Amino acid sequence: MEKRHWALYGMIAVMVAGLVGAMGAAGAREALSRAPRFNDAAYRDGLYQGRLAAERGDTVPSVGRWSAAEKREHFGIGYREGLRSN
Repeated sequence: MEKRHWALYGMIAVMVAGLVGAMGAAGAREALSRAPRFNDAAYRDGLYQGRLAAERGDTVPSVGRWSAAEKREHFGIGYREGLRSN
C-alpha cells in the first residue's frame, strides 16, 4: 500500500511542476511579445533616427512609415532612447 502512495505523490508532484512551468513560460512569452527587441526593425529604425535627430538638434519623430500601432510604439521607444544616447 505504501508504494502506491509514493507513486501517487510522485505523479502529483510532476503534474504540479509541469503546470507551474507552463504558466511561467506563457508569462515570459507574453512579456517578450510586448517589449521591443533589438531585432525589431521598427525599434532599430527609431533608435537610428533618434540618434540622427539628436545630432541635428531635431526632436520631432517621423512614424508614418510604420502602419501597425505596435510598430509605431516600438519606433517611438527606440527614437526616445536614441535622443537620450547623445
